[in-house]
Amino acid sequence: MENQSGDDAKALELTRALLGRVPSLRGACEQVVRAGPARASSADRDFSGDLGSLPWVLATSVTVVGSEPLLIWHNLLNSGNLLPTYSQFVLMRATIEALVTVRWLLAPSNRPERVGRAVALQLADYDERRKFENSFFDLASLARTGDAKTAVDRLAELRTAASAEGILPAVVPSATDRVRDFAVMWNGDGEWVYRILSASTHALPWGLVLTRHVETRPHYLPGMSEAYVRPSALPTLALTRVAVETLAKTVAEVADYSGRVPG
Repeated sequence: MENQSGDDAKALELTRALLGRVPSLRGACEQVVRAGPARASSADRDFSGDLGSLPWVLATSVTVVGSEPLLIWHNLLNSGNLLPTYSQFVLMRATIEALVTVRWLLAPSNRPERVGRAVALQLADYDERRKFENSFFDLASLARTGDAKTAVDRLAELRTAASAEGILPAVVPSATDRVRDFAVMWNGDGEWVYRILSASTHALPWGLVLTRHVETRPHYLPGMSEAYVRPSALPTLALTRVAVETLAKTVAEVADYSGRVPG
């Protein structure tokens, strides 16, 4: 990693300190998952009915899986001493988008709304699986074995079960809205976080605002120039703070839902 300015060096140290919390936060969540819901907890009370386990299953699995990219960012900086130019922003977007989905799922104070949100998320998941299956398989030619089900089968079964329980699937907000409303911010809402992280994820030119301009050189095409950039520690610190604080808040809310206090 190149020599950093004084401000950048300080920002990197603060970023390392923030990321140092990630392994223990993930460990706390995994501990809650292994213990399962405590008796009379919100999660335990939700378990009645065929669909009552959905909020718990989705909240725990999405938190554990979704926080792994943030752990990779921790490893890059703390173990590999590597500050990428762009990749950390892609990793953080994946984690933040997952965590705000969990926070949205668990936000209601009553079972029907939580289960309705869980059903909506699971329907969306099955629909994405359906699109994959249609694009990858010739489903009509595949022989069914055992209890194998297609995504279409699963969608139909879930809709039938929801109707039987009187559960109305919620309308899932856009990813932008979920980040805006549920990312943990220190000033204002989180919409700018999602937009700037998405710019890096999709390699949009304006995402270069997250880098540090080094120099401009002449380009071989008339009237154009080439800009050379390096990683910038300050925006990296700001966005890492959002990701880590959102992870901490999500883990606390999952633990509260389960009635468990991680040791």
